[in-house]
Amino acid sequence: MTEVELTNPLTCVPFKVRRILGQHSQGRAGPLLVVLTGIHGNEPSGVQGLASVIRKLQADDPPFFGTMVGIVGNLKALAAGVRYIDEDLNRIWLPERIDAMRKGREPQSSEEYELREIIKIIDNLRHPEDRNFFLDCHTTSSESVPYISVPLDVPSVQLAGEFPVHSVIGSGDKLTGVSDRYLIDHGFRGFTFEAGRHDRLASIEAQESAIWVALHRVGCIAEAPLRAEDCLKKTQIDGHKYYEVEYIHKVTPDQGFQMKPGYCNFQRIHQGDLLAWEQEHPIISEWDARLFLPLYQPLGDDGFSIIREANQPLNKS
Repeated sequence: MTEVELTNPLTCVPFKVRRILGQHSQGRAGPLLVVLTGIHGNEPSGVQGLASVIRKLQADDPPFFGTMVGIVGNLKALAAGVRYIDEDLNRIWLPERIDAMRKGREPQSSEEYELREIIKIIDNLRHPEDRNFFLDCHTTSSESVPYISVPLDVPSVQLAGEFPVHSVIGSGDKLTGVSDRYLIDHGFRGFTFEAGRHDRLASIEAQESAIWVALHRVGCIAEAPLRAEDCLKKTQIDGHKYYEVEYIHKVTPDQGFQMKPGYCNFQRIHQGDLLAWEQEHPIISEWDARLFLPLYQPLGDDGFSIIREANQPLNKS
């Protein structure tokens, strides 16, 4: 599949979606910013927000340094409105699988085909002086304020700290085959941006705002629109900025996992709270902490996580 059609619900304007949604440069020296969207097909807000940024850049044509490329990840799943077709595209960024396809092995799943195309684009655009950045745009199945999920990597955590949203440090490092860890291990700086719940209109605005802020922070544009900074600032739920993951509850389809309705991301929980059920057996909280990423969709292998406030952004390299 080479093209799908989406409609931005904020503007009611349909638009064509291709692998490269847009690429912007004025020929000036500068960094490469890769904006990944639609890695999960049931998360279209990143695609919609990116399309808005591209239209604005083309219309206003501000002084621009380096190159931004906007990539749509899982076109087939996006067309079907599902998280993935054969396997989760954000769990297969494994060096051995990518290297095998670089050497000519044919993709063995729908998502491997998509991944091969994404890697080709990134390989062709990589900055020769290692000024390479990325922003991977996602949303959540539960209610959530926007936040950043950033691997344990000092430059990436420092970059995340320049965004006016919460940062959860190291959550992706507890998963296998995710895009942010792979890209960081291969010379990029960046992180995953989670804009809010899948179906919220506010998630589109947050995606667009995060892309504008990223363009400014990496050095592609002189300043981000004030409304972009304000959009993100107003979403913070308290004064605490950094969090670290303490526990992830893994699930499989045969466990019959069901999250208790009503939980939202970053919600405070206490020891003894009922969190979920497995095979109709209750899962009771052992923690006085915050709940993170409660699962309210049929696909996914992380039922919920537990996070705690971190007093400093990173104390390790």
